[in-house]
Amino acid sequence: MDVLLRSDIFFFITSVAVIVVTVFLVVALWYVVRILRNIKDVSEMVKKEGAFIISDIAGVRVSIRKLVEAMINTVKKKVSGTKKRKAASSRTTKKKEKESDDISNK
Repeated sequence: MDVLLRSDIFFFITSVAVIVVTVFLVVALWYVVRILRNIKDVSEMVKKEGAFIISDIAGVRVSIRKLVEAMINTVKKKVSGTKKRKAASSRTTKKKEKESDDISNK
């Protein structure tokens, strides 16, 4: 009888321990599931914000491209305007030299 009583106590203690461990595991899994849901929500937010950032960067890229093209066009106009002035002034100078040569030849 003494052995039977000891085995009943052992099974009772083991059953209580298994129940306690199971409860702790269920609680731990509950927290793990909540953490994974939060991670999923955060990753979805990062995904959406990443798409917004990509579109914003694309807009900035277009704006910068337009600005650079405007600057290049302005520089081209200035350079071509300077060449025209130089060409016009050199023609005027050549005409004056020709006229002075013609006057001195006479």
